[in-house]
Order: sequence, then C-alpha cells, then structure tokens
Amino acid sequence: MIVKPAIIFLGLTAAALGQQSGVELRLESRIIEPGESVNVQLICNNIGTPSIPEADVPPGLQLKLVNSSPSYSSRTSIINGRRSSIETHTFSLRLTATKEGTYTLGPMFVTAGGASHQSDSVTIVVRKSKQQTGQRGDRTLYAYIEVEQDSCYVSQRVKAALVIGIRKVSHNRRMYSLNNLNEMRQQTGIFIDGNATKKEVNLRDSGNRKNPYDVYRIEKSILAETPGELTIDPVFLKINFPTRLRQGFFGRLEVAGSRRETARAEGASVTVKAPPINSRPSDFNGAIGRYAMSVDVKPKRIQQGQPATLIISVRGAPLDSIAGPDLSAQAELASRFDFAKDELVGDIEGRAKVFRRAIFPKQAGEQTIPPISWSFFNSTTEKYVTLQNDPIDISVDAAAPGTTAFRSAESTTPDKDSVDLKVLAGGISPNYIDAGQALANQSPGWTTASAVWILAPPILWLVSTLALRHRARLVADGGYARRHKAIRTADNELKLAMQDGEPIDQMQNVAAALRGFVADQLNLPPGAKTPAEVKTLLNEQGVNGTLTDEIVEFLERCEAIRYAPDSLDAASPSESASNVREWIRQIERALR
Repeated sequence: MIVKPAIIFLGLTAAALGQQSGVELRLESRIIEPGESVNVQLICNNIGTPSIPEADVPPGLQLKLVNSSPSYSSRTSIINGRRSSIETHTFSLRLTATKEGTYTLGPMFVTAGGASHQSDSVTIVVRKSKQQTGQRGDRTLYAYIEVEQDSCYVSQRVKAALVIGIRKVSHNRRMYSLNNLNEMRQQTGIFIDGNATKKEVNLRDSGNRKNPYDVYRIEKSILAETPGELTIDPVFLKINFPTRLRQGFFGRLEVAGSRRETARAEGASVTVKAPPINSRPSDFNGAIGRYAMSVDVKPKRIQQGQPATLIISVRGAPLDSIAGPDLSAQAELASRFDFAKDELVGDIEGRAKVFRRAIFPKQAGEQTIPPISWSFFNSTTEKYVTLQNDPIDISVDAAAPGTTAFRSAESTTPDKDSVDLKVLAGGISPNYIDAGQALANQSPGWTTASAVWILAPPILWLVSTLALRHRARLVADGGYARRHKAIRTADNELKLAMQDGEPIDQMQNVAAALRGFVADQLNLPPGAKTPAEVKTLLNEQGVNGTLTDEIVEFLERCEAIRYAPDSLDAASPSESASNVREWIRQIERALR
C-alpha cells in the first residue's frame, strides 16, 4: 500500500486575512472536461450567517450544494496592537460539466443581516476529453459502463455496472496497488453507493507486454419508473498516478512524483417499455414480471357474524411495487361476503408478498369462496397472464347471542388470524375479546424470552453508543487511529516483506515494519530512528529492558547486514519475522 501525502484543498486562513469581509467563489479547477466534477467553495467573511446561495447556472454546467448549513470558523489576530476578528461561513458545492464550451458561472448571491451580498463571476472552460485509443492494457486508468439489457418494462430494475481498471505501480521489481477507490467514489455518479468488488487481472498492451491491474466493478440496480429512455450519465474519473516512489525513513513507500490521469466511461441508455394496451385484462393493476399465486382461508369453520381471513400470497419478482387483487371487482365474492373495499396492502414475507383481508359471510351454512383472479404481464413471453385459484369451501354456523361464537378447529391456541369472539345481542355487533384474555388481567411470567425482550434494547443501545464513540474518536484523533490499527498495519507489512525474493530485502522490510509499528504506537512523525533512539523511546514508555535489548540488537544486526550481506543466512528472514510479530504484541501489551 502506498502512503500518499495529504492534500489541503482551498485553505481559508490566507483568504480570511486578505479579505476582511465579503463573499468569494473558489474552484478547485477552472479547466475541466465533460463529465468531470470539481469542488467549489463559497466563502463568506464577516457578513453574519448567510442564507442558502443562489446563482444562475448556464446549460452545460450542473451545480449541486453539498452542505445546506455552512461550516463555521473564526480567528482573532492582533497586529500592531490592533485586534481584529474574522468569522467565516463556507458553503461546499460540486460543479459538474456536461458539455464542451466556455461558461460564466456566477455571481452567487447570499443574504445576511438584512443585506444582499454577491461574489464575482468566474469563467469555466470545458475542453474536449482526450481520445482513449489503443487497448485497455495501454492505459494507466480506464473505465466503462455495462448494462445487463438494452430494454425493459416499466417498474422493472436494470442492472448496470461501472468497471474501473487501475494499473499497479512498479517499484524495485515489486507491484503495488493504489487502493484509492474510496477517493474516486465521489466521481462515480449514480454508482457512488453501489456494491463494489475487486479482482486482479493482467492485460496485454499493444506491444504484447502484460501489465497488472486492479479492476473494480461497482454494480447498481436502477428502477425504470416511466416509459421512454432510461439514461445513465457518463462517468469521468481522475487520479494522481505515481510516476516515482521513494522509501521513507520507516521503510514505507511515499509518492515522490505523480501525473494526472483521467478516464471517461461513456454513458448508456435503456429503452423502457409500457405493456401493450391491446388484450390487457380488466383486472390488470400494473404487475410486470413472472409470478405465481396461492389463496387460503383461515379458519374454514366460523360462526355467523364472525370474520374469516382471506390470505393471498404472490410469489415472483419484483415484489415491492405490486398491488394485490381488487376484491371489490370480484363480483361473485362480493355477493356472498362483506369486506372492506379499500386497496389491499401486502407485506413481503420471505419470497412472497402476502395480502390479508377479513371477510364476513352473509349467510350461514356451507359456503364457497369463489376463485380469486389476478393478472400480470409476463416480461419474458411479453404476454398477459391471469392467475386463478380453485374454490374454497368453508362452514358457517349460526350464531347464538351471548355465547362464544368461535374456537379454531385446528388449534386450541388462537393464532394471529383467529381469536375467541363474543356476539353481543342488539344494536351494532362489535368484535369483543373476553376480558380474561386481556394482558392487564393476566399474570406475567418471567421467562427467557421475556428477559431477552427486556434486556436486549439497553444492551444494544450501550453497544451502539460505544461503537459510535469509538468511530468518532478514530476520526477526530489521528494518533489514536494510528495506534488502533498499528498491529494490523505491521502484520500486513510483514506479509509483504516475506514476498520479496531477496533475503537481504526481506530483512530490511521486516525491520521497517518493526520501526513503523513503534512510530504508530508512539504517534511519531515519519523519520528513521537509530537503534539507540528506539531504545530510549521504548525505555521511556516503560517497556521491559530485556525486550528492548532484543529489539535493539535485531535492528543493529539489520544495519550491519546492509553492509555485509554475506553474514545473512537463509533462515534469518522467516525467523526474524516471527520474532518481530511476538515483540510487537509484547510492546502493545506494555503500552496499554
């Protein structure tokens, strides 16, 4: 892994000192290419709390506000005995070019303290992208967009993928990955939150040489909401690709030189079709895909005036957007049963969407629930299909006022579709649950399940709180973050060290991993420490003297090997790596 120097973008301090009050518009770059996005800042100095900025954006450019609430900073200085304060509110925006040309952006307006303020205008040049010629193996960075199909029906999902290839960096006959997908995420448009996978491939260039690449595939599922063309915008990527690497004092690679590399993934489009009007069934309500339906009733023996539950299960895909059958349009069902006429609302349960509706038989005796029909459009055969179940027989007993009207014949325990009900004589007959079944009249029992329900929420809250605090500390405290991942970093570097073919290089890399761990644990700046300095640092931290002596002896031996390679035997690197792993864990325990 390459350690890249931090880049400070658009520093505010110099601007604040030079501009006491007013509004300034700053761009990361004023020369960009179609599809490229750049960071923009609107800096408001000493005007009070500004409103959300407004601006006329010319066609060919897109401007998006990143933070609706501006960041705030203040600074007080004393120069020649005079005290001055500067308060700065900064809006972050994202500018994207969509078309070649020269544009004028701004001025941008904000209101603060009852007054209007504006920035100067800036000129943006959107120049033609470089032509990507030759094979992919000739390029340092390449990208393209794939779509699973070129057409679909409305309400279906389209699977698209953005593929990004980044050539590995060579240094001293070893190949290194840039590992900067997270930095490029902001440039990937709709794929920014897609699922990413990575693999290593070798691609041949036009000279038939093989070049190693890290290839990322970011997949996104897009819902086709309206008929017409579903357009996936081009994606413009840019990176600073290392041209020269150097080894830092602690043995880690640093970027000593780089060049700007760009790639453009051309957009794609998918034709979104609506199902045909001809031959459309009257009960079709928009379901498109492939489905199967089953219908059941619970219970199948009830008393007059008591409901049974009609259960309609639809399996297939997609499920999230489908609606259940319109029961009010099922004339035969409506003639035999009373039920609510509003739209069925289903729940996704496993691989099915389940719709439930209480139905009340109008007459006692043997009754039949007629077939329920439901239609969908099969996107594979491009034909309408009407599903229909077989009739279901139920028994309806006459109700006797004041007596229990129902107990499930299938179980002595009421389920979620059936409870003991009583019929009240006279007036409206509401559903009335026996007071003995109310929770208030039951003795609670302390069981394992109840203990879990009671104790789980506070335990989860505590775990979540600790995790959030830990994450916040990792972000806010760079030293803590280095210490937290010091062992993992050292283990990775030790694994890489043993992959080098030359034993002398392996030994030097193992020593560098040890020095890097000490630096991470003590939050030291980059820079080589002599064995004597390492000894002093460890002693100051209270590390065991014997352990310190072993470490110093090892580092001195590595220094000697650099000048006398013949003193190195073949078993030394692997033994040394094992010793360093043990020393690292002892140091970590000592510094807790």
